[in-house]
Amino acid sequence: MTERIKKQNKLVKPVKTIEELEEFFLHEKEETLNKFLLGLIERPLLENVLRKTKENQTKAAKILGISRSNLNAKIRKFKIKREGKIR
Repeated sequence: MTERIKKQNKLVKPVKTIEELEEFFLHEKEETLNKFLLGLIERPLLENVLRKTKENQTKAAKILGISRSNLNAKIRKFKIKREGKIR
C-alpha cells in the first residue's frame, strides 16, 4: 500500500504494509478509520453505480440507499463528471 494517510491534518509517510496501517489506526479513534475507509471507496462507488445505471440518479440513489438530493450533493462534492460536464 502506498496511500498517504492524514494525521491531524498533516500528511505522514506513505503506508507500505498492512502492519503499518494497523499500527496507525491502533492509536486512532474508530471514527478516523471509518472516515479513512469511506474516503477511499466513496467516489469510485458513486462513479460505478452511476455508470451501471446509465446516470439515472433515481436508480443510483436507490441502490446506494440515499436520497436523490444526497446523491446530487455527493456528485458536486466529488466533482464527478457526467456527460462531459462537472457537476
